[in-house]
Amino acid sequence: MALPSNLIPWPVDKFGAPLLKSYGLKRQANFLRTDMSTGHVRQRRITASQVPTTMSAEWLIPANHRNDFIGFIDYALQGGIAYFSMPILVGDKVIEHQCRFITHPAEDETPTLRYTVFKSQIEVKQVYRSDEDDVVNAILAPYTWNEFIGNVDMSRYYTESWKHEQ
Repeated sequence: MALPSNLIPWPVDKFGAPLLKSYGLKRQANFLRTDMSTGHVRQRRITASQVPTTMSAEWLIPANHRNDFIGFIDYALQGGIAYFSMPILVGDKVIEHQCRFITHPAEDETPTLRYTVFKSQIEVKQVYRSDEDDVVNAILAPYTWNEFIGNVDMSRYYTESWKHEQ
């Protein structure tokens, strides 16, 4: 998953990544579900790719960096509407993702003497997932795809019983 090269990187060394204790990912549904007057519910897929995910995020910023944090979002990220790249924990990997703010962190700010806590909702354009080959290899392990195909006994699945019918 290659990100556009023109994205502003999130300054992890200055502000850190979102705290894990409040961290949460909620993928938007990629299907529509319609109740019918009779019978089963109708369900259909909206799209097969780029389903956005909402992420709850929280930062603990030292009081002397509070203004820098807000300034970065207001100036560099155009008030939070511009996409930026930020490392996000997905499974057991930390991977750069394309993000933008849904709510500005200053909307939910809790100042203390030493730290300021900022809470926000972030839209992740597309959360990383394994590609199809990796998924197939994981399911077929310890065999490879070629070994699986080579060892399949097709006589279990395909018969010419129709030739013997009268």
